[in-house]
Amino acid sequence: MTTRIASCLLLLLPLAASARPAADSVYIEEVAITGTLAETSLRTVPMNVTVVNRRTIESRMEPSLMPIITEEVAGLFTTSRGVMGYGVSAGAAGGMTIRGIGSAPTTGVLLLIDGHPQLMGMMGHPLPDAYQGLMAERVEVVQGPASALYGANAMGGVINIITKKNLTNGVRTHASLMYGSYNTASAEMSNAVRKGKFSSYVALGYNRTDGHRRLLGFEQYSGYAKLGYEVAQRWRTFADVNLTGFKASNPGVAAATSIAGNEADILRGVASATLENTYRHTSGALKVFYNFGKHHVTDRDPATGALNAMTHFESTDYAWGANLYQSYKLTTNTELTAKADYLRYGGRAWNAFAGGNPDRVHADTAVGELAGYLGFRQTLAERLAVSGGVRLSYNGMFGAEWVPQGGITYSATDNATLKAIVGKGFRNPTMRELFMFAYNPDLLPERIMSYELAYAQDLLSKDLQLT
Repeated sequence: MTTRIASCLLLLLPLAASARPAADSVYIEEVAITGTLAETSLRTVPMNVTVVNRRTIESRMEPSLMPIITEEVAGLFTTSRGVMGYGVSAGAAGGMTIRGIGSAPTTGVLLLIDGHPQLMGMMGHPLPDAYQGLMAERVEVVQGPASALYGANAMGGVINIITKKNLTNGVRTHASLMYGSYNTASAEMSNAVRKGKFSSYVALGYNRTDGHRRLLGFEQYSGYAKLGYEVAQRWRTFADVNLTGFKASNPGVAAATSIAGNEADILRGVASATLENTYRHTSGALKVFYNFGKHHVTDRDPATGALNAMTHFESTDYAWGANLYQSYKLTTNTELTAKADYLRYGGRAWNAFAGGNPDRVHADTAVGELAGYLGFRQTLAERLAVSGGVRLSYNGMFGAEWVPQGGITYSATDNATLKAIVGKGFRNPTMRELFMFAYNPDLLPERIMSYELAYAQDLLSKDLQLT
């Protein structure tokens, strides 16, 4: 069930707004950056990329991004747990698949924020409750392997959340409040400022519900802040932080005769800084990031449903690293891209027991990855474009991995495009699979080779696309 709230009372409080005169609509060709790093027309990107824009996100009024992109992107499926929230641990939802690759916990689909990876360092998967609509300018989804550009876990595809940058002068403040069935409430407030070379965006959110079943409650606090500054005419810097804390109850299987399940208390955080440049013939960025989390999960007594005070599961995790890339237009028709990535992730997971008994540590470790990528894009005769790239990734636990990718696009007309692509995807085993709950240190990376041929046709003045 998505977070669609029945019998909803909606109150919108626009604290500042500006009226704009009507204007003739002009079609602007849609571009994306996730498949190529540089802004590129979707018509010339060989992989299948879907863009969920800001207008769609704002019109849906969903606290979480996951229900929106699930409905907007063909081949993407996300499981849900009830009226609101996804939760964690056994019985929780939030398992994502793209074209059947992923599942729960999701380790075959990579989630990015502004191009840097989001994952729980111990479990190796993203947590959907940490990704809120209040932070997103748009979302770009690559359907199919993207490991050449983004490495491990991008075996099935990539979900890239592009955050708001606030490039419009002035001050804008917005607030909204929703209330509906099952004592479900959602509130959000944001403020955006731009003056001269400085910009800021701050947003706060609160979500809660009793759920449609007993012991299926959910409560969440979230905040996002981003500061930007134009260092020079073609250089900009941004820094942002996103914090979310939530409690999610899991009552167990509905058909069970006894009450089971657990209650999770989660804190997730993301911080990053970016320095980007944009010139006529070259563009790129340096990004550094740090993700962290603290999880506390307590099981329920099967007979009474009460929380078990004798033991609980805890974990702390982190992932930090840097991305550096630059794209160069050697000629009008030839573009080269170079990229370097570093990622280190890990943490500690244990069971804590009451009464002074010692903790049972499941894992306490970390691993690093270093990778380089080189790609090209060549336009031949206006309507034909050829692209390719190769990545060499080295993981401290699993060694080196070569990842090639190549594609071709042909625009038969202004409304019809033929695409073909072949690429490799891979996924490294997670700390959970290697060391936690079962000891499997000999696990090896999973690998696939993907071959795709696609035809896209725009209809009804580009309002409808058949693929």
